[in-house]
Amino acid sequence: MQGRNLIKEICSSTDLPEELLEKELLALIDSSNLNSETVTLENLRDLLSLYLQDVLLEAKSTLP
Repeated sequence: MQGRNLIKEICSSTDLPEELLEKELLALIDSSNLNSETVTLENLRDLLSLYLQDVLLEAKSTLP
């Protein structure tokens, strides 16, 4: 599975709002110069790992 089918499957498999999650995933894919029609699970793993690192670093920087 890859591309839009993969994105839809991931979005529907979480308890997060599907529309919001799909929008975020598509933005990440686009900003990484990947094609949303051919993106693979491995691509998404890499993207989400970088995204999580960024979120954690940002959260850490706001702590006293």
